[in-house]
Amino acid sequence: NRTITANNIQTITIDPKDSKIIYLGMRAAGLYKSMDGAETWYSLVTRDSILNNSANVYDIAVDPQNTANVYAATYQDRYGRLFRSRDAGKTWEEVYRVSREKYAVFAVEVDPFNPSTVYMATAEGGLLKSMDFGKSWTVISWFNDVLTDLKINPHNGSEVYASTYSNGIYKTGDQGRTWR
Repeated sequence: NRTITANNIQTITIDPKDSKIIYLGMRAAGLYKSMDGAETWYSLVTRDSILNNSANVYDIAVDPQNTANVYAATYQDRYGRLFRSRDAGKTWEEVYRVSREKYAVFAVEVDPFNPSTVYMATAEGGLLKSMDFGKSWTVISWFNDVLTDLKINPHNGSEVYASTYSNGIYKTGDQGRTWR
């Protein structure tokens, strides 16, 4: 019985199959979900504190083919972390943690044509790719700047855009093998 209006909302994601389902990523308040078009909200913090209510949630990605798969890019307990839920936010598991303290995971994207392929961008400048729903990760590119956002072309999964804090935007047409 509390309001979310006092919270700093950092990201909003709408379920691609049901527009009444909305996810909110908060600054230092975790992740919230509405199932009735933003009339009521509930926290997706887990009792086991895997994803807790002090997390900064910078980005949320929902698998367009199986919307039960949800990813949250965060900064929690002094580390950047990527969490995955396979049940639309009821439970979470950590699928990635940055190696050094004080660097967030700022962005996550699911390939709309092949949802087993997930991209992640870190504050250290790492662009990583998983081809198994986040179970394992490979660095596909390292930028000399903070990566602030990622987007996949919804009409061409090979085309990925990465924005940086100081050096503009980069584009790949081959799923990250080359950038310009």
